[in-house]
Amino acid sequence: AVIVLDDALARDGAVRPMVSSGFAEGGEALDFVRTLAGRDSGRLSALVVLATDPGGRDSGLKAALALDAGAGDCAYADPNFAELSLRLASHLRRKRCADHLRRALDEGLRRSALDPLTGLYNRRYLDIHFERRFERARETRAPIAALLFDLDRFKSINDNVGHAGGDAALAAFARLLREEVRSADLAARYG
Repeated sequence: AVIVLDDALARDGAVRPMVSSGFAEGGEALDFVRTLAGRDSGRLSALVVLATDPGGRDSGLKAALALDAGAGDCAYADPNFAELSLRLASHLRRKRCADHLRRALDEGLRRSALDPLTGLYNRRYLDIHFERRFERARETRAPIAALLFDLDRFKSINDNVGHAGGDAALAAFARLLREEVRSADLAARYG
């Protein structure tokens, strides 16, 4: 059997696994593991193969095949399931930790590309993006356009109402820009 552990399948500490049987009968479970491990969502899940024949003549080979197919662990059915329960709990903890780290990495990457005040892409991201677009335009001989806004008398906003007022004006302009720009275009804060 294949047990798929995921937060969507485990609520309130209760493991509710998806199970596929038939590992010994023609490799259905092995195909199931390969299919799940080959999907983006499957690569982020914990896959455990549960073998019911620990002393079987091919048990080591089956375990190796399951691990090679993408399973994270191979466990043998214990009559009281104590070991299996501990292993499943350990896999869930590891998966939750990996999910947390993945979210933190995604957030860090997102923050590294965005200007914190306006929410627009930052200059570093713009430079990389524009270079790629420029190269593609050169290769395809397609036109490319850039539009640069300079807010008139912006210094007077900062002088008259303070830097907080200037920040609010920039954020409001950025909001308008994001609403009006096409999805194929990029809005960024240059300076």
